[in-house]
Formats: sequence, structure tokens, C-alpha cells
Amino acid sequence: AVFGFGVDPASLAKRKLRGSFAEVVAAPLDQVAKKPATLSHIEAAALPLVGTTALQALREHGVAAGQRVLVVGASGGVGHVGVQVARAAGASVVGVCSGSNADFVTKCGADVVVDYRDADHIDQIAAAGPYDIVLDCVSSAAAVDRAHS
Repeated sequence: AVFGFGVDPASLAKRKLRGSFAEVVAAPLDQVAKKPATLSHIEAAALPLVGTTALQALREHGVAAGQRVLVVGASGGVGHVGVQVARAAGASVVGVCSGSNADFVTKCGADVVVDYRDADHIDQIAAAGPYDIVLDCVSSAAAVDRAHS
């Protein structure tokens, strides 16, 4: 059971959270939320990190209606949420993923899906641009990624 949602979270002292696999845990109310009835426990556990990452990245770069957004890694955790967030903001979305995930990315809201395994995928991405925002959920600062750029 969850107790105390009627209490103002600002009135609670900050404290460290400890423990795992517990049947009962004490947590500050500003660090918990009720699970929407429409989500499974697994979906609700996964959504905060990927959802916050995608939302923050797109908002910080000013995603808005009429823009064109490229999402690289569009079928992954952050990517598929990024596609949905960009579409909800009114942007058109080009998603890059494997061909086996193209239907999923289309269902998430991508206007165009490019299979990164296609020999001409770079040309397809360029033809669908230019882009106002690129949400790259695949590349990193690792040497292997720098070598391919």
C-alpha cells in the first residue's frame, strides 16, 4: 500500500533510500508517483528513465510543430519514446532502425523509417532532411563510434 499522497512532499525531510527486494519501503513523496492503471508494472518501471531522457532532450532543443526530427535508434528505449514525443509536439519524424523494427517505429508515429542496413541508408536520411533536431540514441564518444563518423 502507498500512504501519504495527501502530504505535501516539500514538508518531508530529504533522506537516503536504502534496501531492495523489500515488501515495504519508505520513500520521499517527491520521488514516487502512482502507476497509471493502463500501464503494466514492467512498463511503469521502464518509462521514467527513457521517457525523461527523450522528453528532456527534445524540449531542451525546442521541439515544436512543423519541425523535422531525425531519431537514430528509433526502435530502442529512448528512441521510440522520442518518436512519440516529437510527434506529439507536432513535428514530422524520420526514424532510423533495423528493417525488422520498421512497423513498430511507424506505429510509434514516424513519418519515414530508414533501415540502417540498407546500402543507401545515408542517402535516404539525407533525402528526408534537412532536420531541425537530431536525437541520436546510438552513437557515443567511444572510439568505435568516432571511427564511423
